[in-house]
Amino acid sequence: MRCNDVNETTRKTVSHVALVKAGLRTFWQDQFGAANIMQALVIFWLIIIAGGMAVDLTRMESQRVRVQQTLDRAVLAAADLDNQADPQTVVEDYFAKSGLSNVLKDVTVEQTIAGKTVTAQTESDIVTMFLHMVGVNTLSADASGGAEERVTDIEISLVVDISGSMTENDATGTQTKLKTLQTAAGTFFDLVINEQTEETGITMVSVIPYNFVVNTGDELLSYFNTTDWHDYHDCVRFYDSDFLDRAIDQSATTELVGHIWLGNNSYATPSGWSSSLCPDSSNRAILPFQTDATVLTDYVNALTATGMTAVDSGMKWASALLDPSVQNIVTGMISSGSVDPMLAGWPRAYGTDGTMKVVVLMTDGINTDKYDLDSQYKSGDGINPAMSDIYYSDSSGSSDPYDGWYVYFAANDYWERWYRPGDPTTTSDDTWIAPHNMPNDLIQYSYQDIFSLFATYDAGDYFYYYSDPDGYWGIDCGYYSCWYAWKGDVPQGHNNLSWPYVAHDTYDDADTRLRNICDTFKEEEVLVFTIAFEAPTDAQTELDYCASSDGHSYDVNGADLETAFKSVASQINHLRLIQ
Repeated sequence: MRCNDVNETTRKTVSHVALVKAGLRTFWQDQFGAANIMQALVIFWLIIIAGGMAVDLTRMESQRVRVQQTLDRAVLAAADLDNQADPQTVVEDYFAKSGLSNVLKDVTVEQTIAGKTVTAQTESDIVTMFLHMVGVNTLSADASGGAEERVTDIEISLVVDISGSMTENDATGTQTKLKTLQTAAGTFFDLVINEQTEETGITMVSVIPYNFVVNTGDELLSYFNTTDWHDYHDCVRFYDSDFLDRAIDQSATTELVGHIWLGNNSYATPSGWSSSLCPDSSNRAILPFQTDATVLTDYVNALTATGMTAVDSGMKWASALLDPSVQNIVTGMISSGSVDPMLAGWPRAYGTDGTMKVVVLMTDGINTDKYDLDSQYKSGDGINPAMSDIYYSDSSGSSDPYDGWYVYFAANDYWERWYRPGDPTTTSDDTWIAPHNMPNDLIQYSYQDIFSLFATYDAGDYFYYYSDPDGYWGIDCGYYSCWYAWKGDVPQGHNNLSWPYVAHDTYDDADTRLRNICDTFKEEEVLVFTIAFEAPTDAQTELDYCASSDGHSYDVNGADLETAFKSVASQINHLRLIQ
């Protein structure tokens, strides 16, 4: 082949390739145009879907936020401890007023003495406007939530019976009821007082023991304005109107119970005051505002029992020591070192968030009649002590405790105006004296001074019974025997000293007072537990009335007392939960 032929062939081949390439280029250009149209349609469709999705999701989120906000407000209001309305009704009302009643599906309420927990769930579906084109017909805007309010700080008044019946054996027959109480109270303190911090919560306990009355104790009583008829004890007397108010007015004059030893003591100076209207000793006084379980346990273990029963007086002090009006007393006792500084500002105002006020009342008996000195022997003018006709002379006195006493008889003749008793077991050394022979250092005694030295019957007999200057010993005979008896007039002064007391309130009055003070607890939602410990039916009736509910009232025997205190502590411990 010639070279020119080869070149020609090459040129033709190149030309054909070029034509093929050109054709292919034209083909692909035509196909690419068709693809652009299809892609544009798909992209447009996707834009429509994406835009519709945004609209539908915005509608869903708007509804969800609206529902969630309504739910949050509703459960917070329903869980508020200050809100007394039914929690479910509160939630339903919130949704109704927001036009969302149809989405509320479930409300759960857990309500205990510790607080309230309220949870709610909703179901809310949004019908889609665009997403249904891709098979999504609805979007869910459901919401759920809950709120809880619980108490972390506890103020407790523990009111315990130390009347004489507490010295009897309990139903087990193995120990006294007082000992059973002491064991149960110690367990109670250990359970309700845990770590005492502001984060974990604080428990404050005041113990109020009661029998005839309540022994307030020197320091606590010093904050109240009391009568100054005597300074022998720290018991105050309450009147009917006092049980209509939770507080004790510190500026008003509070009347002290008369100082008196009932009965006789063989002419010996009374000691221990087991028969006093106010058994005044440190192991019977109120222990206020404590936070230490060991201190409380040791105190209760030292309690002794005697006397009758005044549940109403115990509950009156229980109320007073929970009332915010005694904050100044707590402040003062913090300064004196008898109260923990962590209690500054306690007792808190009623209804303070995170604080619960509790009374635990225990008794083994019913209210009994109350006694006090007749007013004529307490005070002559309501301010100063009533004075007797009995005097003492130091210059006439000796080592004999019965030396130096003189009794004035204004109605006797001049030469027998003053009676001087001697040995109380005989009249042989009794003398009568004219005024001009009297010592000049006579000190007049009040009736209550006399009763600090003599029991009532002893005082009447010693100072008056044998005081008739014309009296003598004679013989009285009965059917079977004869005996020596005093033959003389017995002056009224004998009865004044032997029976100077009156029953100022019957047990019925005390029951009414008890109910009245319990009613004041209910006004401020003070939680009241009551424990009838081997008590009669009448006592259980009164305690049932005072208790916050049937579930807060216990009727127990023997060792079950400790079980009851454990149950009370278990309920109170719910208040330990952090909000």
